[in-house]
Amino acid sequence: ITLSVNKDGDIFWNDSPINKEQLTKQLQENSKNHPQAEIHIRGDKKTEYENMIMIMNAVQQAGLTKIGFITEPVAQ
Repeated sequence: ITLSVNKDGDIFWNDSPINKEQLTKQLQENSKNHPQAEIHIRGDKKTEYENMIMIMNAVQQAGLTKIGFITEPVAQ
């Protein structure tokens, strides 16, 4: 599962838009069906830190513990 957040705070579940309430519900459902699912979090480089923390908290509250971050190398 890839969760993304852009600079405006919009959240995406595998590239599909989702709101905070839907995020919480889907994470809880997913944790029941796939308790060892890996969650990958991607943030736009202009994403506010608090948006990333909100997503991490939602993932952890759902009981999912395998969290990774997707980064892209800086172009030179």
